[in-house]
Amino acid sequence: MTIKTFGIGCGTAALGLLVFLGYRVANPWESFPFRGYEVRRHRLTERVQVKVGDEWQPALNNDPYAPAVPEADLRRVKLTDVAFGPRGYFCGKAVVSGNKPVTGRLAFLINVADIKSGKRRVIESERALRCNVSFQPGAPQTFVVHTDMTLPTMEEKYRVELVPVR
Repeated sequence: MTIKTFGIGCGTAALGLLVFLGYRVANPWESFPFRGYEVRRHRLTERVQVKVGDEWQPALNNDPYAPAVPEADLRRVKLTDVAFGPRGYFCGKAVVSGNKPVTGRLAFLINVADIKSGKRRVIESERALRCNVSFQPGAPQTFVVHTDMTLPTMEEKYRVELVPVR
């Protein structure tokens, strides 16, 4: 191999790397449509958003200093259309009954078990995801949470409930 051939090879590799990085910078959002939800993740900052109508809402975050939601308020929240998506994204809709909003810190308790035997997953059988919420009464509010869990298989069922943060 001559120096000229080596230089051409290095130049081609560098050009390919520049094209790839240019594509990543020009298209920073990676889209994940699943079960009626459209979720996107920013490739550089790892921010996650869910599409509601024509707007993008950020994922629920965890502020350890936020006040906890009282148990009486948790009973007023009903979760509907719960779905797991790729990369461990968990989406759903929350409907608040009554006329007061539910604001504060709570946890989504996720149980994953086998349908036939009822045995839970060994590693990820139960996970409580703490999040800050601001659910308004009336209309359903779409949310997304990043769980870091693997997608439940066809032989597994999952149950999601809201629990107070202690």
